[in-house]
Amino acid sequence: MDNKKLLEIFEKQLKGEYFTASELQYSNKAGLYLSPFEYKQYLEFKDGLVVSGHESIISLPLESFNSKPLHFCLGSDLLSSIDSCRELASLDQSAFDRFSTSFLNSRIYSEIEGSLNVESIPTARRRLKELLENNAPAQNTNDIVIKNMKAGIDFVHGLPEFTKENLFHLYCLLSKECLDEEDKLKPGDLYRYDDVQIGHYYGCPPHLISACMDSLFAFVADVLNNRGRDDVLLNALPHICHYYL
Repeated sequence: MDNKKLLEIFEKQLKGEYFTASELQYSNKAGLYLSPFEYKQYLEFKDGLVVSGHESIISLPLESFNSKPLHFCLGSDLLSSIDSCRELASLDQSAFDRFSTSFLNSRIYSEIEGSLNVESIPTARRRLKELLENNAPAQNTNDIVIKNMKAGIDFVHGLPEFTKENLFHLYCLLSKECLDEEDKLKPGDLYRYDDVQIGHYYGCPPHLISACMDSLFAFVADVLNNRGRDDVLLNALPHICHYYL
């Protein structure tokens, strides 16, 4: 497949029509079918755009354990989200004071529910209210997980500095009384000591984690402390951290 066609696919996705690997290879949603070889070509072509400096690609100064360039793309969805953040930031303090408590509570419940669904942990909004608002005692591991998540969210809302020590403290809050012994970190360790694989994807090798994480802490500090920086990076920062972790 020639580069012109590969560029068309990339620019189509930038405009909001993002397609998964399966959609590009096994459905006509994108208006074409890519063979596994062509899909590999597309990924290599996109990595080449990162190196050459495409105007819609923001390269990131983060360590990569597999030599692939780390970046994000300024697609229409992200640009729309950034515009919404700018609009919210322009509101006066009284607007936040009127809606902040109810809004935050709503988002906390939604965040906990969403995370529990991902982990296949059954719960109900009524049980969340009992545990989080009425401080009902935990009756099982699922309840412990919910209370731990609320403790973690409260800690994050205190806006602690993003450091390895605070990240470890967050881990301790979230994992309290709900991990089997073999799933816990080794005493004195801040990061996992074993390999991780999810589907066809491999996590960072344990011996490289510390260096990679140090690059993330340095990057976050640089973005937060550089007030003259364009706010695109500032608004994308939570997503970058989530992906990198």
